[in-house]
Amino acid sequence: LPFTRTLAVAPDQSAIYAVTQSGLTVFPGSFYIPTARPVINTIVSTADGVSPAATGGLVSIYGSNLSGSSQPSGFPLATSLGNACITANGEKLPLYYASPTLVNAQIPYDIVGSASIVVRGPAGISDPFSLSVQPVSPVVFSNTTANPGTALPYITRQANGLLVTPSNPVHTTDILQILVEGMGQTSPPATAGVAPPSTPVETVVATPTVTIGGVSATVLNAYLLPGVAGVYEVDVQVNVQSPLGLSETLVITQGGFTQTAQVRVIK
Repeated sequence: LPFTRTLAVAPDQSAIYAVTQSGLTVFPGSFYIPTARPVINTIVSTADGVSPAATGGLVSIYGSNLSGSSQPSGFPLATSLGNACITANGEKLPLYYASPTLVNAQIPYDIVGSASIVVRGPAGISDPFSLSVQPVSPVVFSNTTANPGTALPYITRQANGLLVTPSNPVHTTDILQILVEGMGQTSPPATAGVAPPSTPVETVVATPTVTIGGVSATVLNAYLLPGVAGVYEVDVQVNVQSPLGLSETLVITQGGFTQTAQVRVIK
């Protein structure tokens, strides 16, 4: 009679034994349990965790079973981490970091408008997640390390290179450096996942405006920060007529979208 494959389960269900013509194979008891598919719950700006996505912007994808392990990436950014990749309209996203519940990625510069986001991983393929990608949507990065428990806007004073805080306030003679994401395409054109060069500087196409306390500040530069994909720097000269106060509103406007931050201003 032809040989028949035989399966046996250990009494404590810790193992499954398979006897074939090739010999004995032992599988873990959980071998037959199907793995849950990837699920995307939400996608938001990495800079502040709430703002919408923009072309070339950095996004945080939250869900479950997104990748097989937790892994960071170097430059140029990988398009597969933890045996998982993520696509937008079929195009692979460059990935900063991947874990089972969180993936940080960059939206390619040719993705604008409606995008279908799909995760492909060891556990299968997720259902498509509909994402609206804005041409621009400036978001100031938050710094949570300078003052634990408090998120401060990532704005530094050129005078001392330190983060703007109530104890290191904005002066009306200052030049400020603001770290932003989501400012869209540049000239010369940027490539997603690639660290921008220092020469030539990749300057934003849509120049933003900045006000402090309702008074216009002079925008000196707005460009991709060399060496870090998807991070922009906006340099502004504070207007000497800016009002003084403990909490003045700094507003960045670009393409109809605005982002605000509170700063202390003194003479």
